[in-house]
Amino acid sequence: MTSSTTDIAANRIDRRTGEFCDPATETSFQTRVWPARYTHLKFISYIIAGIVFLFVIPEYVRFGDEPVFAWLLGSRTLMAVLIIVSGVSLRWFHRLSDEFSFMPQMAIPPMLTFLDYLKGGEPLYYGNMLLVILVLYIFVPNRMIYSVTAGVSAALLSGFSLAILHQTPVPQIVTMVGMLVVANILGFLALRHFNFARRQEYLSYMTERSGREQLRAEIEKRLATEDGLRLALSVADQDSQAITGTLNNLSHELRTPLNAIIGFSDSMQKELFGPLANDQYREYSTIIHDSGNHLLELINNMLDHSKAESGTVQLDETIVDVEKLVNSVLPMVGSLAREAGVTVTATSLS
Repeated sequence: MTSSTTDIAANRIDRRTGEFCDPATETSFQTRVWPARYTHLKFISYIIAGIVFLFVIPEYVRFGDEPVFAWLLGSRTLMAVLIIVSGVSLRWFHRLSDEFSFMPQMAIPPMLTFLDYLKGGEPLYYGNMLLVILVLYIFVPNRMIYSVTAGVSAALLSGFSLAILHQTPVPQIVTMVGMLVVANILGFLALRHFNFARRQEYLSYMTERSGREQLRAEIEKRLATEDGLRLALSVADQDSQAITGTLNNLSHELRTPLNAIIGFSDSMQKELFGPLANDQYREYSTIIHDSGNHLLELINNMLDHSKAESGTVQLDETIVDVEKLVNSVLPMVGSLAREAGVTVTATSLS
């Protein structure tokens, strides 16, 4: 399976449950939303527990010191404690958040049925059960299977209570069951859409974060490349300076004997200490003098080249006599050409 196919499979959301098809992606999503979800569930548990317990006040006004009030007080207290314990326990058992949310979901409908039975049944019971079913889906969002189980159980329990405990007429039972079915369908659709929207938002966030991480990695890569180039340039500058220093030292060592060669050959050319009896010696002294000057010029050119690389060269532009330059080179290469049996000549174009 290719990487793109894997990404598509991991990002696919089940239309029935509103959850990621890939377990690893679903786990990552649950971990991401857990802090906000814990705060939400804990807040909801406090509110529901408070509402359940506050109904003790109108019940006391209604029943006073009758024994039924003691049963109502105990039942509501137990229900409120169960809800609060379930909400607080999520802090230590966040991996079982769906199960802890499912506990009060399954406990609230039987408790309300029992409270209704103690009070002898009331018309408000219908609306209360509808509200309870919607709360099971919307205000306590967990895995779809838990919400559906709790909602259907509440509907079945309501129908049983109406038919058996309260001896409700059949038309009213049919009406109530129809309302409970509609409430379950609406709750299911609302929770599915809610889960789908939250995971789509999570995918958008992850895509944006991935883009930011890729951009950061690219920037760090380019900065590292720039640092490497800067370091390489610094090393090259150091090498160039070292080469320049070596060439300066070398030129100093070469110029000393070259000056002697040029000076002695110049003295021989000018016959300062007596005439040269052989014309061949005069030619050789001229070649030695010119070759020394040529070698000295090469050394100076090499130094100029090193200065150009270091950026410290100063150009001295002048006109060059090419014919004179060629004629000065011919004596230096003439002897080598004769030894190789090659004749070298120069022809002027003027």
